[in-house]
Amino acid sequence: YRSFSPTDDPAGSWNIYWIDADAGQPGLWADYTSIGIDRLGVYITANMWNRSDNFRNVTLFIYDQTDGFAGQPLDNTHLVDVLTQGGGSPFTLRPATLVEPSPGDEYYLAQTSSSFGSSLELFRLTGDRYNNPSLSASTVSLPAFFFSPGGGRQPGDASVSTLGSQLWNVYYRNGRLLTAQAIGATDITTWVHRIDVSQAPAVREQTYEISEAGRDTFLPHVVPDHEDNDFAMVSAFSGEDLHVTGRYWNIAADGK
Repeated sequence: YRSFSPTDDPAGSWNIYWIDADAGQPGLWADYTSIGIDRLGVYITANMWNRSDNFRNVTLFIYDQTDGFAGQPLDNTHLVDVLTQGGGSPFTLRPATLVEPSPGDEYYLAQTSSSFGSSLELFRLTGDRYNNPSLSASTVSLPAFFFSPGGGRQPGDASVSTLGSQLWNVYYRNGRLLTAQAIGATDITTWVHRIDVSQAPAVREQTYEISEAGRDTFLPHVVPDHEDNDFAMVSAFSGEDLHVTGRYWNIAADGK
């Protein structure tokens, strides 16, 4: 289900909606859902499976947030079977958070995994969100071939699942996307990619590597600083102990 607060009081009333995940796809269920927003809509992505646990497709659900705040029936679009530029399924596709308008009200989603090797799959959504929008896919090169990270170390013998080298979130600011992923290395490393989407095709401008010897970073999420081009990253962090950590990257001081 999805909830909208009609006021600025989170302790007040909420408009609550149950979403039919298998509308138009009877018998399927949604897994690994992700959520993103912009000034127009709420975007949910899901890996769709049948009742026999066979993967079927990736679906993008789009809902008009104006209706949600007003308590009206949600105007919605379901884009079934989203495909990459190469015709594959973007498993665990991440919708972006846009806290400022983008040119032409474009919206962005991205995905990658170790099966894609050294590329990121980028998607641009344009047009009327609720009346046959257009979704175009392209590929953005990454620094090098990467591998899915293994289990994150923690005290004792058991390891923590890192769930592969997928992207964990996507954030838009000022014509750029920031997105974070954990990759396999001697110590599990986080990459934060900065991608220029103000041009077509989009171009990766910089990748920042965050690692520390003897420790593993995983499940990373990146958030831009809205005063300048710096960013913060929050992730799980393990080695001799296990905790959540926050890092702040000063791009001006780094020279990049």
